[in-house]
Amino acid sequence: MLRSLVGALFPLLLVGCAGEPRVNPSFNITQAQASTVLTEMRDDPKPLVRPLVILGGFSDPIGAHLLRRRIERSVDDDRIVAVTFATCTDFEQCRRRVLDAVDEAFGVQDGSATIEVDVIGISMGGLVARVSAEPNDPNARRLRIARLYTISSPLRGARAADFPIVLTSLHRDMREGSDLLNRLNAQAPGYPIIAYTRLNDRTVGEALASPAGQDPRWLDTPPLEISHLGSMMDKRITADIMRRLRGEPPFSSDPPAPL
Repeated sequence: MLRSLVGALFPLLLVGCAGEPRVNPSFNITQAQASTVLTEMRDDPKPLVRPLVILGGFSDPIGAHLLRRRIERSVDDDRIVAVTFATCTDFEQCRRRVLDAVDEAFGVQDGSATIEVDVIGISMGGLVARVSAEPNDPNARRLRIARLYTISSPLRGARAADFPIVLTSLHRDMREGSDLLNRLNAQAPGYPIIAYTRLNDRTVGEALASPAGQDPRWLDTPPLEISHLGSMMDKRITADIMRRLRGEPPFSSDPPAPL
């Protein structure tokens, strides 16, 4: 019976191995090349252009901290904060956690906004960043973002959020066409969003991982990897973001190639 089960599952494990990988002409870098670049960065650490905030994904208590450790090895700078949202049940709660963490780490600059920071949003963290930076309420503080880097973030919705059972308002707000997403995408954010994704993302969907009117920087998913879960530690994405954070020429170019 075990042999029969293995025989049935083995073809599923090889999904993605048979076809040729898709190459993005505007983001043409291999995993091996990215690994070499990251090693070179570790051997020659440089300071960040500005403080960095890393925001984790839905129910993920460690992803932001893992990415922080990788980045810390490549920069000569301790101005990095990782924030997670495993216990948050709505975006307002997430927003308050972000503002409190940034103020605690870097001090309160003025009454309306935090110190200017670069932000990496992992999955739902990209959406948390956008909510945290909204200037809608003049009496509420906001996150002052210089540049936002999103990794497989549901900026236009998430396929998994269409599940009929809603556990928290986070699920409802991440559905395509939600009031929250319509509000965010109805106006220009006031800061650049560099959105990354990997193909065959069944959690968010690569077509939903960028703001309205903008294509994401996409990469093929390596064989035997889960697209969404593996994206936050994809060396190609990390290397491109690191180049930008260090003020160096990135690997991906504009405009991003269409999906």
